[in-house]
Amino acid sequence: MKDLLLWKRYIAAVLFAATAALLLAGCSGDGVAKAEAEVPPSASESPVPSAAGSPPSSADTPSDSSAPENGVGTPDFGAVRSSLPPDTVMMTVNGEQILWDELFFSIYAIMTNVISTFGELPAWDEQVRDGVTFKNYMDEAIYSEMVSGIAVKAGAQALGLSLTSDDIGQMEAQFADMEEQLGGAENLAEYLRGMYCTEELYRTIVETSYLQKRCFDELFGEGGEKASDSDLQRYADDSGYLMAKHILKLTENMETREPLPDDEIARAREESEAILAQLDGYDGADFEVFFDELMFENSEDTGLQGNPGGYLFGAGEMVPEFEEATRQLAVGSHSGIVETVFGFHIIYRLPIDYDATLGSGHTLRYEAALDMFNRTAMESWREGLSVTLSPSYESLDLEELFGDFGAR
Repeated sequence: MKDLLLWKRYIAAVLFAATAALLLAGCSGDGVAKAEAEVPPSASESPVPSAAGSPPSSADTPSDSSAPENGVGTPDFGAVRSSLPPDTVMMTVNGEQILWDELFFSIYAIMTNVISTFGELPAWDEQVRDGVTFKNYMDEAIYSEMVSGIAVKAGAQALGLSLTSDDIGQMEAQFADMEEQLGGAENLAEYLRGMYCTEELYRTIVETSYLQKRCFDELFGEGGEKASDSDLQRYADDSGYLMAKHILKLTENMETREPLPDDEIARAREESEAILAQLDGYDGADFEVFFDELMFENSEDTGLQGNPGGYLFGAGEMVPEFEEATRQLAVGSHSGIVETVFGFHIIYRLPIDYDATLGSGHTLRYEAALDMFNRTAMESWREGLSVTLSPSYESLDLEELFGDFGAR
């Protein structure tokens, strides 16, 4: 659990939406859902798009649709759930009492999301981002999760929004589908109990998730189309996003992941140098069109057909040599020969296309709008809440309750 980049992106996710997705995905057989802003791959998982054909998303992360079994790195959820009566008042938010059973489900959902995304839970004192331990993170996440649902209701009221008849119809169809998939109401109740949830709590979470989307669509548009170009540029710069095309000559067998014979590597370098000479000598009116011609004629990037317009990527999503070379280029300029473990690249840096799709499956426009929604609207609504913490919440110590389950 040493990848701080992944944690920075993970912590930025919409945790409230993740709890609804957890239930839905578990029932559909897709595994434990990731948070709304999904986690991009690390450099060690798939460093260059050309290596695997197309950039993998966090959907590639192995997951389990059931509660994880107790073992190394896994908490004993049942024992912790039984540590307090389910009707213990933990906090009161805008006059609404939040009980232990609801708070515990959030603990379960957040921890299970971490396990699903990273494969394990870190030790309590392990830093998951600069200056923040896993214990700090859990304390912050649980509080945010508890107040966010009520913040959404407050925000919707301020915007004059409510669920539409279509929303309600979709939710009812969703509930009916879950019940049918699980073989009846009793099986549904049993399934929810296995995830420390009740049907009432489940319905509340899903309803609030729909209402949250209604608020997002009102402020930023369904796909983030109301976000300004200046805001999108600021987000892309702050997040370290880059966009580029490349011409690749492989020096590695992509099936065996073994280096090619020396004579083939030498030939790949010669071919790369010849292509670079053509690019350096071009004096026409449209360099990008010329680059594309050479790219489609010569590149051995297996992901080229799926990404003919180039790759949009964030910090740490490519091998360091590729990322650093791209970052040093001015937009509209090309590199020399850049060598990575995969081969020889000639990189052409592009202006960022906000409507390009990220590894998460979302566009950059949507991701930026979601970030702004969380940092502006949601934060403002949370700050406007009246919150009273109970003695039970004040004395809650997750490390003491769960013990030392962290990975070593």
